Amino acid sequence: MKFTFHATMCAPDQYLPLAKAVEDAGFDGFTFPDSICYPQEGSDVYPYNDDGTRDFLDGVPFLEPFVAIPYLAAHTPK
Repeated sequence: MKFTFHATMCAPDQYLPLAKAVEDAGFDGFTFPDSICYPQEGSDVYPYNDDGTRDFLDGVPFLEPFVAIPYLAAHTPK
């Protein structure tokens, strides 16, 4: 069995140290969210919190995964 670590809502400067720690801990993979943005307004209620809003995403940086993943791969041996 293989195990993958999924990083989400991490500060951009923490992804590389986190990826190295994840690899050192024996995980087989490191994944990113595939969203690079979110809608400011929507007709749907967000089902995963009490008030139905996505306010918790305000100000959260979204990294472009096709740039960030190769960067991390270049700096980790596995």
